[in-house]
Amino acid sequence: MEFPVGMFTLALLNDIADYAGSDLVLMRIPDLITAGILGTWMFSKGVKATSPTTRYLTALVVELTPFLGDVSPAWTIAVLITYYKQKNGIVNKAMNIASKKAIPTKK
Repeated sequence: MEFPVGMFTLALLNDIADYAGSDLVLMRIPDLITAGILGTWMFSKGVKATSPTTRYLTALVVELTPFLGDVSPAWTIAVLITYYKQKNGIVNKAMNIASKKAIPTKK
């Protein structure tokens, strides 16, 4: 499992732009573009069983909140948590448990 350098860089650049005050000029457009890209990435990584919706929506709400979104690295943290959960097998274990409950096996 490789570290998602592209997604991490995107999240980090967005958070740095927030610190620099780009949201004052660009009216949250960078956050919405980043939300679309990172949301697609999170859901494509198979993290459905570990609540990417909660992680994604939390980061989005934090980023869109005035001042709080400018000082918190919410997208960077969301990418790191997604990578950590996938790397340590938390995603796979949760998906296996969910699939076993959904499909009963005959013995």
